[in-house]
Amino acid sequence: MKIRIITALFLFCFLINNAFSNDITSKTYVYKVENKKDNSIERTVYKVRNKNGHLIIELESKDNTWTAIQDGMFTIAWDFNSDKAKIHLEADRKKKTLSSITTDKGKNKTKEKNIDIKENIPFMNCFEFGFIPFIKNQKLDKMEFYVFRADTGELIKMVATKKDVEKINIMGKDILAIRVEITLAGWMGAFWNSTYWYDKDTGILVQFKGTLGPPGSPELFSVLEKIE
Repeated sequence: MKIRIITALFLFCFLINNAFSNDITSKTYVYKVENKKDNSIERTVYKVRNKNGHLIIELESKDNTWTAIQDGMFTIAWDFNSDKAKIHLEADRKKKTLSSITTDKGKNKTKEKNIDIKENIPFMNCFEFGFIPFIKNQKLDKMEFYVFRADTGELIKMVATKKDVEKINIMGKDILAIRVEITLAGWMGAFWNSTYWYDKDTGILVQFKGTLGPPGSPELFSVLEKIE
């Protein structure tokens, strides 16, 4: 009996210690998301794999699913699907263009749009795993990037700023996490900001606090609950 207990404890410690291994691919990440407005809790599931040097991230949540293809800090493709809409994005880094195809399922209408990425900054539509190069780059404390606003079809410029390193407990283990504040660029930054914590070693998101929409959106608190 004692041997079984020791073996079980060893296995548990092994799994916890290897949960944050630098190889983040071929794994499933489960986040617990708490809505502070109505105290509801849901879980979002991300499956991450490597294909030809690109990260493929697949999200499953209660309201929607999406798949992103990451080339470093640049999202080169993003497919979104919900009961209301379907969106396909493709970004061309060399031509600095973004093409979008949006289908309104309720009205059964499809709209195509081409957008110029005017500045030489990344297009980022996956905050959970897209910032890995930024987090690991010790010489880079701030970066600008574009994000696609699905409800309007516009590109929005945002700014990510490293604030400090904190020790936080994730999945029963104390880790060092880089706290990053993400805001709208320019004077609009006074109207929206959220805080993200990224594992210092792997660069993946481990905790989030803030809103994901315009003013008035519910505050959310998300934490990495499990890695499989």
